Amino acid sequence: MSSLKRWTVQLHLYLGSALCALFVVWFVSGVVMMYHGYPGLTAAERFAAMPALDCARCVVPPAEAVRLAGLPAGARQLRLGMYGSRPVWRIADDAGRWHAAYADRAEPLHPLTPRASEALAAAFVGPGARGATFAGTLDDADQWTLTRSVRDQMPLHRVDVLDPTGTRVYIAPVSAEVVSASTRRERLWSWLGAIPHWIYPTVLRRHAETWAWLVIGLSGLGTLMSL
Repeated sequence: MSSLKRWTVQLHLYLGSALCALFVVWFVSGVVMMYHGYPGLTAAERFAAMPALDCARCVVPPAEAVRLAGLPAGARQLRLGMYGSRPVWRIADDAGRWHAAYADRAEPLHPLTPRASEALAAAFVGPGARGATFAGTLDDADQWTLTRSVRDQMPLHRVDVLDPTGTRVYIAPVSAEVVSASTRRERLWSWLGAIPHWIYPTVLRRHAETWAWLVIGLSGLGTLMSL
């Protein structure tokens, strides 16, 4: 019994020391998250950057748009929006991936080129943009595209906008729309808030099952320590 007690005390000591350090990081990062969340694109930001919908030119019926987008079956969801000065249908397939076809004429909207993505990113940011630079195509998530709704749209074009806030924009070339955006300040605060709080480094979060088991394992050790 004395040996069991000694090992129990040692286990509690080491688990407590390690997990209390984790809890300090968790609480401090949680306070940061009260004011600065994980970077993304809110509905309000998305709508504010959209051109006004030209409904009078929307003459292509939904069924035709689905066919033009190359989807063999029906769509899970459809949206009307704009790409530049032309109205477009955006159609989600069963996997949640968005496609696009023009709504003013029966034409598919082909995936954007890097130059077209630069123009779209600059237009999204608005008057503060002095230009935009295509920074590459993402086939897997980086630190700022880890959310499921964004990852479902891979591959993405990353565009760095030349503006005072250091905006980075991610564009889905297939649907011709901005799916995520963040400023330099938002990314900095995330390293102090969301990333340590959620244990969210890219190298780990890319592997969802490994990340989930790490969280489960840490909480299990905490439960064991408490008992």
